[in-house]
Amino acid sequence: MIDLLRLRRLNLASAQSWAGSLAVACAFCSVAAGGELALPIVVAFPLVLGLALAYGDRVAGKYQWAWTALLVLAFGTEVVLVILGSEDPVLAAAQFSLLLCMHRLWHRRSERDEHLLLLLSLLMVCAGAALSAELLFGVSFVAYAICATWALALTHLRFEVERRSEAPRRDLLPRSLLARLAALAVLGLAGTALLFVAFPRMAFGGLRRHPAASRTAAGLSDHCSRVARAVTSTA
Repeated sequence: MIDLLRLRRLNLASAQSWAGSLAVACAFCSVAAGGELALPIVVAFPLVLGLALAYGDRVAGKYQWAWTALLVLAFGTEVVLVILGSEDPVLAAAQFSLLLCMHRLWHRRSERDEHLLLLLSLLMVCAGAALSAELLFGVSFVAYAICATWALALTHLRFEVERRSEAPRRDLLPRSLLARLAALAVLGLAGTALLFVAFPRMAFGGLRRHPAASRTAAGLSDHCSRVARAVTSTA
């Protein structure tokens, strides 16, 4: 009963912070769905996210030298692994974006920080689309679309209220706002899906990919070769 009362009295700043964190969590799920991430990152990211929600305000802006050294070391390691051929460049970019997002979770002090966090979460979703074709990615993407819509709207609303107010305010969040924003996100997804299905997809001139650049589908190459030889022999 107490938790329900707290949810109903959720203020704008808390709602905005939780919405951004939920969007990041959904983006992480979309990347992890492929199962290609390094195990230390898979374990560390949820832990860092939870600790940042609990203690991020106390350490925001501190230990910058340590964060910088860690990110430089991680970037150098990823570059070396890619050069040596031990890691795919897309996977390396995805893992480094996760590290950048972990860093940003501990430095959420301004509107700019929130926008950078959402930008990194979008980059993570793009990496997930390149790494995974699992059903979990689709579920994570729909959840991300809703949570990111909440986060964008509430971030704008929160900092506009703070800029226009002379003193800090604890504005209560209207209970219907989140539902309306979620409905707006779902409507946008439905419209995008309809456009994707209905809009003709054609290649014109130089936009057409060279046949040699296309990749063969796994499991069909032998069958396609046999069909091609049969057609050639009959001709």
